[in-house]
Amino acid sequence: MPQILVVDDEEMILVMLARLFASRGYKVSAARNGYEALAQVRSGRPDLVLSDLKMPGLNGVSLCREIRKLEPGIPFVGMSGYALEKSSDGEDFDAFVSKPFQIEALLQLVESLIEEKTFD
Repeated sequence: MPQILVVDDEEMILVMLARLFASRGYKVSAARNGYEALAQVRSGRPDLVLSDLKMPGLNGVSLCREIRKLEPGIPFVGMSGYALEKSSDGEDFDAFVSKPFQIEALLQLVESLIEEKTFD
């Protein structure tokens, strides 16, 4: 069963996404900030990371870069309610999702990234 790490400093979004992916058969771990997420990646490699970008401390962009140093093959999906500055901020992501997101589109994206990773 694929494992997804969901990272968001907004409790409501974190809980909603964790429940959504768990209901679809994924093993889900959650982190409230980039530092918690990085510790979880170090202790057990997830199959995909879905992270908010605007968080205090270690934001999503920095988290992505740190994960790439540790585990470059983990797909990373950035999400934000703000428009993505596609220049340097978006180049490390495998995908970007705008908040509010379409649930079905998000599920399809995650599924395709995990399938792609499985066949690499």
